[in-house]
Amino acid sequence: MDCGYNWKPELEKDSDSCPLCKFNSGMDMIVQNNMKLQAKINQVRRNNEAAMDILQTYGNIEGSDHKMWVIDQTLRALMGDVKYKNFIKELNEIGYSWEEGIAP
Repeated sequence: MDCGYNWKPELEKDSDSCPLCKFNSGMDMIVQNNMKLQAKINQVRRNNEAAMDILQTYGNIEGSDHKMWVIDQTLRALMGDVKYKNFIKELNEIGYSWEEGIAP
């Protein structure tokens, strides 16, 4: 991207891009990265809120099968579907089993 301004000083005749345009391009990249990071932060917050809702709603229910379900649902909320499935797959690969429990 070049603004068309004749900026080239004698020492930089070989350069094809305006320094201000390079700076603006770099700033655009920083803004885009910041927006991606903010989206990830917002997703983590939503996951945490969902996990807290599960724990507050079902955490006091009696029975080990129900408690295992609460743990499973909390883990799903925190990790998201893809990471949760990978986690369970890795557990199975090393010889552990994962019980999903029984919904109350």
